Amino acid sequence: MVVGDQMKTHTQHLVPAVAARGEMSERLKQRLEGDLVVLEPLELHHGPDLFEASRDPVVWRWILGSAPSRELFDLWFQHALDEAAGRREVPFATLDRATGRPIGATRYLALRPEHRGLEIGGTWLTPTAWQTGANIEAKLLMLDHAFERLRCLRVEFKADARNARSRAALAALPAAFEGSPSHGRSIWQRGTRLRLLQHHPPRLAGRASELDPAPAVPVVSAAADRLPHERAGCRSLPRASPAIAITVRSRLEPGDLAAIVRLHGRQAAEHGLDASFEVEVARGLTDLAIAWTRSPDAGRLWLAGPADDPLGSIAITRERADLARLRWFVVVHGARRRGLGRRLLDDALAYVRARGFVTVELDTIADLTVAAAMYRQAGFEVVASAHVERWGRRLEARKYRLSLLSPPRAAAAGGDPKEEHAEYRA
Repeated sequence: MVVGDQMKTHTQHLVPAVAARGEMSERLKQRLEGDLVVLEPLELHHGPDLFEASRDPVVWRWILGSAPSRELFDLWFQHALDEAAGRREVPFATLDRATGRPIGATRYLALRPEHRGLEIGGTWLTPTAWQTGANIEAKLLMLDHAFERLRCLRVEFKADARNARSRAALAALPAAFEGSPSHGRSIWQRGTRLRLLQHHPPRLAGRASELDPAPAVPVVSAAADRLPHERAGCRSLPRASPAIAITVRSRLEPGDLAAIVRLHGRQAAEHGLDASFEVEVARGLTDLAIAWTRSPDAGRLWLAGPADDPLGSIAITRERADLARLRWFVVVHGARRRGLGRRLLDDALAYVRARGFVTVELDTIADLTVAAAMYRQAGFEVVASAHVERWGRRLEARKYRLSLLSPPRAAAAGGDPKEEHAEYRA
């Protein structure tokens, strides 16, 4: 009789928990649209195109160990559909927005409505979608949906400790590393867990370490280490969050030059600039690397997101004791409208002020109207303008200058710009 009462009590608690998980699943099951990708709740018709997208063996290295046969793929696909039907997980097909074709998959899982928490995982992309911003944008869409619409307090990610690409992508998010679980099961033995807690980040978090010339370390502004039940009254994230980790460099690391040149090459193509621009970027970065061998105060370089595939960059170089130059400012298309450009510019100018420079100059082109608004809000003024033939097209080149001896100017009416830009001076 006692056992029966215990079972009854257990069932009474279990039924509402399952119902709550089902409700959470339905609320998560929404089409999510970005600039580069669209996440559609997984359906049967996605199967054939997903199989074609997954044919490269490298896709499944950290999931199945090798490329699956059609039979294994069908088992994986059917399992995802079954979990969705049981409202235990919420799988998505990741679509290329330009073509509408599936290029990968991802999902919400480990739904815990009682703790307002969940996990994002099961993510893969076809290799042609790597280094395009698709992965980062998909994660940001899912995080926005979980934090903003469902008011989640905790989102987890797990990655194989040997999977450098996945861990680098997670480093672009304000996720706190929790360690490598080991519960005696092979699925966990090589695992790495990171967490992201809903948090309104302090605007200047990590600023001191960004100004320090020590070796590069990720700077994560949303650094929260309390569990949900310890965090009463926490606020929802603003649209610009979750923040993307920014790394500061006082020297070039292996792979930096190629990554930054590639980043600028993609943005230059959007504005019709030819390959000579990339050559000038590479030459300027090489000059900075040489200058750093003579003095660590030659400048600083900030990279946003994974170092091997950055989402944005900015640099300050020392021209004279009183004059700094702002260079290589760019944010990729898929990471725009999230405040990343403003963060990079603010961090660079904070470094300039901390180092005692009197004036900051930059060269850009007139096409970039949003860039102009951002510079004006920071206090820059146009001091020179000319029409020139450069980088394969006719441009209106502009020089901006910021005097740090002048009182700060009020921000222009209309608020912050909603787009980021590329600052084109090599």
